[in-house]
Amino acid sequence: MHCIFRFPPFAVIVAAALLAAALSAPASAQQQPYVEKPYNPAVGSRWAIHSDSKSVERRAAGEERNQQISMRSELTVDAKLTDGYRISYISREIKVSGNTTGARLLGDVFGAMKDVVIRARTDAAGKPVEVENLEEVKTALKQVVEAMSAKFQSNPQAGAFVRDMLLKMFDVPAQEAAKIYLDELPQLAAAQNTGLKSGQARRERDDFTNPFGGGTIKSEMVTRLESWDDKTGQATIVRKRETDPESLKQAVLNIARQFAKVTDQTAVTPDVLEAMKSITLSITSETRYLLENGATRTMYEREITTAGAMGRTFRKEQDKNVMVTPLK
Repeated sequence: MHCIFRFPPFAVIVAAALLAAALSAPASAQQQPYVEKPYNPAVGSRWAIHSDSKSVERRAAGEERNQQISMRSELTVDAKLTDGYRISYISREIKVSGNTTGARLLGDVFGAMKDVVIRARTDAAGKPVEVENLEEVKTALKQVVEAMSAKFQSNPQAGAFVRDMLLKMFDVPAQEAAKIYLDELPQLAAAQNTGLKSGQARRERDDFTNPFGGGTIKSEMVTRLESWDDKTGQATIVRKRETDPESLKQAVLNIARQFAKVTDQTAVTPDVLEAMKSITLSITSETRYLLENGATRTMYEREITTAGAMGRTFRKEQDKNVMVTPLK
């Protein structure tokens, strides 16, 4: 007589066991509602900020150029205010290397900020909103810029161009200075006190001013909460930026027109400038933040720039790592 009972397949048994275990186990950290921890550094605390950036440029005919920037700075929380914090920021070390055309100039630009004490005020999220000792900082920077432009003795026009460009970049109001004088701080603060809820993503305009003049570059930022763990106080936030190609193109054309006034006339001719109007540009970036108890501790950014003009193509890939650690 044949048995009328049928045993379930092994896979079904395993699935049933896993389901029972899941129903009886406590909910995981990821299933718990996200409760954001506020940015709340201790007054008197000191922090080291290490930033390493590497970029590779791939040009026509297989040409490749690279650049590395390593920076070390210090942040001190001097006081807690009703709407934020008062801080001191000092850039301690800047190293720029590589074979890009702008490597040396970038080294000079970043070097101008070295050992200059910047006293600033931030909002509650730690984002710099105003440089308080602006005139003192400007005086120090102008002295460095004058010394830099003196290096162009063989080409006074180029020296004057570099001098005017840097002075224009540094000579900004206190609120704008807070965005460009303090290196990585504005970007590190972008993931703090976001107000995001679990499963939420935020899309917003995030335009920025061209530091060399020529208007605003339009961009859009999408910020989302990727993961969190209330037990450890950690959270991962991802921000993606897309830049408006037309406003970016206008910024590039503006710089090219300025450069044409002081460089070899055979290098940037009116015909070249006219042809550049057909240039196509794109900049996209993704930044990942790891926060601990409301403060950014590590940041990784990948940015890709592509351009095409006059039958030539250009692609730049840049990776940046930033780490924030306590100083004793």
